[in-house]
Amino acid sequence: MQRLTLKIFLLFYILLITSVFPQGRTIGIFVDGGYSPGKKDTEMDKLLDKRVQDAMDAMKDKDKNSDTSKVEHKADLKKKLENLHCKCGDEVVLYLIGHGEGGGGKSNYSFHFTKDESEVTPDELRRWLDTASDECCCKISVVIFSCHSGAFLDELFNAEHVVSVFTSSGKTELSYSDAYRSGGKFVDGGDWSDGFNKDWKASKKKNMVDILIESAASAKEKMPDKFSPKEHPQGWVRGEFEIFGHVEGVRKDEKGEKIVKLKVHFYEPDFLRCTTKEIKVDGVNVPAGIK
Repeated sequence: MQRLTLKIFLLFYILLITSVFPQGRTIGIFVDGGYSPGKKDTEMDKLLDKRVQDAMDAMKDKDKNSDTSKVEHKADLKKKLENLHCKCGDEVVLYLIGHGEGGGGKSNYSFHFTKDESEVTPDELRRWLDTASDECCCKISVVIFSCHSGAFLDELFNAEHVVSVFTSSGKTELSYSDAYRSGGKFVDGGDWSDGFNKDWKASKKKNMVDILIESAASAKEKMPDKFSPKEHPQGWVRGEFEIFGHVEGVRKDEKGEKIVKLKVHFYEPDFLRCTTKEIKVDGVNVPAGIK
């Protein structure tokens, strides 16, 4: 009788835990921005097709029940994210590969869709990611292989459900593939995304974000030597690294008693260096003499 009671209790406990902390979905959205304009299907277009397929295979290898889909048009990506309805326990990986544009002001950075000659800016993608989630404990990671992809880092972390972002280069840098013809044959000499995909598939980590961290770091080490001096992959995981900055100003409440906003000039990490932002701290006991 005691064993039966124990079994019933354990079953009830397991059901309770799974109802409060549901086993979520693993979702992969793989964006092939294309290489050539229009419907051209060059060897470089096929190389990008392979990169996307390798990434999809890596996710399936880790979780055969994962939901993976490929997107090639801007409108389809927007629709996909708006209809995602990401819930508590769900983990989403948004993987983009293609051309990137940069230079000039903040609004000039973008990721290109060559099939329909359109582009998505960091601000647009952040707004779409905001609509992707129905519950706050949804987790979204973003991987981008394109020129100037580092320009997406700051903006995407303004989306509250984004937990990690990995890019192939800084916002002022180009991203390269070692592809060329030799003896009449097309040779794929590799790039950051190729290393990322292989390391994703080979990783023994269980947690998705841990897998992506490991893959991004090892992919950087495996980049062709001729690219590493001029292409610096970036990575950021929410809550994983220390941030260093100087408080340049404070704003207090109407009574002048409590600090509600801080104006902070950042020094680290690199992608925040030399930027200044206002941070809401209402509800947090901030010391009056904070520096």
